[in-house]
Amino acid sequence: MLAFKKAIEIGVDQIETDIRITKDNQLVLIHDATLDRTTNGSGKVCDYTLEELKQLDAGNGQQIPTLRELFELVKDHPTMTLDLEFKEYPIGDWEEKAYHTCDKILEMVEEYQFSERCVMNSFHQTAVNFIGQNMGAHQYDRIKKIFGISFQTLQSHFFWKNRKPELLRFAISLSAGNICQILHYCIQLCLSFGLRKLHTSGRGIL
Repeated sequence: MLAFKKAIEIGVDQIETDIRITKDNQLVLIHDATLDRTTNGSGKVCDYTLEELKQLDAGNGQQIPTLRELFELVKDHPTMTLDLEFKEYPIGDWEEKAYHTCDKILEMVEEYQFSERCVMNSFHQTAVNFIGQNMGAHQYDRIKKIFGISFQTLQSHFFWKNRKPELLRFAISLSAGNICQILHYCIQLCLSFGLRKLHTSGRGIL
């Protein structure tokens, strides 16, 4: 939680985080599927209960945070927005668990009335479809509120100036008009072209 607290302290306006599910169906914030790289534990996150995970050191005495802990932290900071990445993918025997994870995340977003403060995404297309079907109705308004610009302006800024209109058309054609999917494709394509320009222009990425 230390990084999230520091982000609020210095005035960051959006936090991105990755969400996984534990053995006892609790939502935790960790990028890797395994514990080895970022904690003093080993094995898969999903093979541990939340209580067991809380015993691990995630660096400098920090614990692996939960999604609820993050929501509790930011609920009194109404200008803070969140980019929630769903890391459980509906593949093979994990399909039911992945959709259950998606449902739990969306339920918690609604519980805290954060739907207008969150952008939700996944790097798995089927999960993106699921998110779009469940949260897609107000995605255009959400993008405008979170980014401060219309989706059309977002398209223009990232794609026309990079002279890649064919990539934009490709993203839209793949997503069949689903704004959640379009945004996801745009983010992926923007990262391919934009990060180097941000660095060379002297603009920071935290």
